[in-house]
Order: sequence, then structure tokens, then C-alpha cells
Amino acid sequence: MARTFIINELESALLNGELDVHYQPIISMSEHEHLYAEALVRWNHPERGMIPPSDFLPQAERMGMIDKIDDYVFKRVCRDLKRWQSKATKTPHISINRSAHNFGGQRGRLDWLAYLAELSLSSELITLEITESTLMQKQSESRMLLHRLRDADIKIAVDDFGTGYSSLSYLKEMDVDFLKIDRSFIHDIEESEDDRAIVEAITEMAKRLDIKVIAEGVETATQADILKNIGCHSLQGFYYSKPLPVTEFEVYMFGIDK
Repeated sequence: MARTFIINELESALLNGELDVHYQPIISMSEHEHLYAEALVRWNHPERGMIPPSDFLPQAERMGMIDKIDDYVFKRVCRDLKRWQSKATKTPHISINRSAHNFGGQRGRLDWLAYLAELSLSSELITLEITESTLMQKQSESRMLLHRLRDADIKIAVDDFGTGYSSLSYLKEMDVDFLKIDRSFIHDIEESEDDRAIVEAITEMAKRLDIKVIAEGVETATQADILKNIGCHSLQGFYYSKPLPVTEFEVYMFGIDK
């Protein structure tokens, strides 16, 4: 998609409410666990229809607008969580992505903890997802912010795990709660002994560190069975559900039908 279109249209998309949040369920292998889902931004353009995130998020990051999108998604998730608390017997725990760009100075950006306090919403319902490369590239900024969020009981998930750096010291230093195994290791796990060995090694290491493992990109029953037998804590992917608009997600998770 043309870069000029993104530059001209994305700012107005934020102002006009064209960005939406879809929720993809994360399926726990334990019946006694909380409900989980990942919040994913979508752009529903009035003329071009649904624009894939891959078409606008990289441009938004280069334009310096990704922090506004992160904040937009966070506020939307918090408002949804607040509504669900009044409707459902169990409120889900929602994972929210935070970009590498959003780890610098905070001038002009939403203070997430202050917004949670404003809504009287428990921070324990939020999991912050950050990529492994971001943790290593912005070590000082990420450590300061993540420790502040962890002190407030927000959980931390490392996304795309296994595709980044070899140093694992941050797992101990930052008190990580979840590792999300990248879908590139899941796609061929039925045929590839190497991919299966990598997933087994990550899962065993995480277990010893008391970190829960989420496998992304699960698309078949066979993949799901393999990952269950390996011991992954939770599974996420089209085999269980695509990312759902909020009304469909409410029906899926709670049986709430407007």
C-alpha cells in the first residue's frame, strides 16, 4: 500500500475511530485458569475496507505514530474490560502489544498505570507483550518501564520468543511471566524434528524458571496435540479462533449476545 496514503489517512483514522480492536482467544490447557486473549488492532477504512496490520503498522512506526496507536488500543481494552466486569462472572486477562518505539521518553504519551487507576481497573487483568528484540535493543529504557509495570502487577510476556538474541539473562532480571513461542517453530512441528526439539527445549527451560509458555500460530489438531504433550501452558491460533470483533468475542467467551 502506498506510503503517502498511510501518512495522509492514519492520523484521521485515529481521530475518526476507524481503528478497531479484535480479540484472539488464548486457550489454557488447564480448566482452572483464567480466560485469556490478545488484543490486535485493525483498520476498517470507510472506502478501502479492512486494511491488514502489516500494511500500516510498520509505516506508523516509521512515522512516529505507533505510540498513539498503542495508547488507543490500551484505552479501548481498558474500557472493554470495565464493561465486562459488570456483565460476566469471569473477566478475561488481555495481552496488549507495546512497540519498541514506545520505550523512550513518555512526554505526550498516555500513562497506562494512571489510566487504570482512573477507571478503578485492576492491573492484574493486563499482560504487556514485548518482543525479544525490543528487550535487548532498548535495555535501559525497557528495564525501567517494565520494572515499574511489574511492580504494579501487570504481567510481562516475551513475544516471538526464539527468533531474537541468544542472551537469556533478561528472563531473570525482568521477572517474565510468559514466553510466546514464535509461529515459525509451530508451522512445521508435525514434520520437523528440529522444530519439535526447539519447542521442547524452550518449554523445559521455562518450566524450570517458573515461566508459562504460549504457542502461537496453532492451525491443526495435530499441532495442538503435539504442543499439549510437550507441556505448553496455552495455545493460540486459527485452530481455536481467528481474532474476533468485540461483539463476536463476547459471544465466544461469555455467551453475551446483544
